[in-house]
Amino acid sequence: MKRPAFQFYPGDWRKDVELRACSLAARGLWIDLMCVAHECEPYGHLVLNNKPMTMQQMAGQIGVPGVQVKKLLEELLESGVARQTPEGVIYSKRMVEDERVRNVRAEGGKAGAEHGAKGGSHGSKGGRPPKPKGGFETPLQGAEEPPPSSSSSSSPSGDSEANASAGKPALEPAEIIFGYGLPLLTNAGTPEKQARSFLGALRKRPGGDAAVVNAIRDCLREKPLQPLEWLAAALPPAGSAKAKAEPMSYADRDRINGQLRWEEMTGQRHPALEKLREAGEVIDVLPTTATPRIEHVAAH
Repeated sequence: MKRPAFQFYPGDWRKDVELRACSLAARGLWIDLMCVAHECEPYGHLVLNNKPMTMQQMAGQIGVPGVQVKKLLEELLESGVARQTPEGVIYSKRMVEDERVRNVRAEGGKAGAEHGAKGGSHGSKGGRPPKPKGGFETPLQGAEEPPPSSSSSSSPSGDSEANASAGKPALEPAEIIFGYGLPLLTNAGTPEKQARSFLGALRKRPGGDAAVVNAIRDCLREKPLQPLEWLAAALPPAGSAKAKAEPMSYADRDRINGQLRWEEMTGQRHPALEKLREAGEVIDVLPTTATPRIEHVAAH
């Protein structure tokens, strides 16, 4: 059964760096092609009768000349917005990933129905076993001690999507890091490419994947407004000293305050502050009545 609609997040659309690099015409073509891909099978792929759509077929679907479609589609492919399989099928990576997540959740629903058949032994009203109350639960609940090697890696709790169906193998640490860490960062406004690079850099820091998994779990519990800065402070680079305070001039304080206000007003990341964040520094500008200081991790 085909769905009448698909999820669309205006914030993600406007903050996508690769998409913003495309012309207005290319972006308009892409949203039209996404609507066409919504009707295709496999989902998110531009196929017709199990074959890749040609330029002329795409043009016929959206009502523009084939020459124009070819030029704009080349722009979308070059910027990384549109993807292409080895067989030449154009597809939307986001739509394909959303479909995968929906299928995983559907499998979880089937597993839940099996619990429901067990009846009262799992609660006075039957259904799934009751969950313990108290505390904020995260998708990484239960991964208290992630092992250092992938061969004995633990997975999230039974409520996680990956373990929803019985008999599925435990998640690898990398799957946990990118499966939970990536949406944690992108939902806070970090571009996906930058978020992936940042998580990859964290894996090289002391403690390896196990430390990153623990930090992501704690970050999900704390729910900071800026998870990227939170994780950078929780996992300092190799050879770094503990965070220390150093005096900062009033001019530097006013400059950083202005950059922070610019970020709040525009909803974008300031390039100068991004350099500090990527270096692992934690920006903490104090009020004007106090001695201006900046907290950062001093690398050796």
